[in-house]
Amino acid sequence: MPITDIVCAAAVAGALADRFLGHGREPLSSALPRRIISFFATALYRGDDSEDRKKYKGLLLVILVTSIFTGITAAALLLAGRAGVMILPVRFSMLPKLLLSAFIFYLTVSAGTIRRTAVRINEALRKNGFNEVKAERAVRDLAGSLSSKIIAPLFFMILGGPALAVFYKTADTLRDYTAGSGRFRSFSGASWFLSEYLEFIPSRIAALIMLEACFFLKLDTKNALKVYSGYRKKAKGLNDGQTVSIAAGALGIRFTEDGPAIGERIWHVSPEDVLRISRLCDLTEFLSLILFCSLRLLILS
Repeated sequence: MPITDIVCAAAVAGALADRFLGHGREPLSSALPRRIISFFATALYRGDDSEDRKKYKGLLLVILVTSIFTGITAAALLLAGRAGVMILPVRFSMLPKLLLSAFIFYLTVSAGTIRRTAVRINEALRKNGFNEVKAERAVRDLAGSLSSKIIAPLFFMILGGPALAVFYKTADTLRDYTAGSGRFRSFSGASWFLSEYLEFIPSRIAALIMLEACFFLKLDTKNALKVYSGYRKKAKGLNDGQTVSIAAGALGIRFTEDGPAIGERIWHVSPEDVLRISRLCDLTEFLSLILFCSLRLLILS
């Protein structure tokens, strides 16, 4: 089985597993890296270090953690490939590598978690009384997660296989961990820089595919394009405004919480908007999977 078939088949299998199985509240793909990050960060941290020294230690932390997880993934895939050749008939020799690749991609993508989070938030808003601020934050967070938690892992999986997907996932987890930790925040510069630039291309691809998904779901595609053109550069960071601006325009709402205002209000946010953005993320993932796999098979055939 050619490697192109393995990567694409593993991406499809991993996406299906993520859809139907999902992850727990703290997925293994986040829990294990966080423990490793915490171990090395604690070993490197010295409260009396200068700011420049902390930045260099943050860079060292990035190199250590990404090298460990990427190296382990590459070695495991190599061993799985060799074990299949030695143990199984030629026809099924790549099956262990395919299954391992699918499992790795299942761990790196978070569409199932986002979907279940949307359902849980929708039910909470209906049961506990509607809170527009909470609903707005939920929609914004879900839209922002589309690029970093779904499309970017898929992009790197198709581009370079499971090892590259793990490299991106580790960098993204490292950024989230250090930026959200008061103690290790001074280490976050290098991980922020790496993850932001890794996500630069996937976030823009995600926005364009999201526009197409708006059309299929009969959302306001014209307004989505208008808001995207006017607001995508107004959010925090290089990439945050890409999918968030599409969501604001497609739903006709304006985000004012947790960052610069994005969008032009046509409607007030509702509990149903949480489910709408979840469906939009699902379709964007599906369309991206088809596009990326088709391009890979076409280019490498």
